[in-house]
Amino acid sequence: MRYFTLKKLVRDKISGCMINQGQKPFGIKTLNDKQFIKELIKKLVEESTEMLAAKNLEELKEELSDVIEITNYLKTSLHLSEKDFRVLLKRKRDEKGGFNKRFYIGRVVTKDDDRWAKYYSSDPNRFPETKK
Repeated sequence: MRYFTLKKLVRDKISGCMINQGQKPFGIKTLNDKQFIKELIKKLVEESTEMLAAKNLEELKEELSDVIEITNYLKTSLHLSEKDFRVLLKRKRDEKGGFNKRFYIGRVVTKDDDRWAKYYSSDPNRFPETKK
């Protein structure tokens, strides 16, 4: 027998499917609201990563549907109505714009004492500092 640690949120029918396929899931529990929100966020990251790995348009669409479903569960869990969500989207778009122009920034230069330099340097894995 081989044992694997999953420790992840799964869809409602997954444990039944696992049993039907000869697997024996254990440690199944129902999450409280705080745990559920945390695991939904982790699941959102997982599914977003799977979007990057999609090999074709169909796989990409499939993963996108997972991302949207998880987002919908998050909205519900955070008691965020569709109306309030739309207000947040509009505010963000009004403040920072959308993605219509498809801008992509490869590098940025800041002054040494700039607050953005501090921000970027605080997360070197995400924003590695380079030479000229």
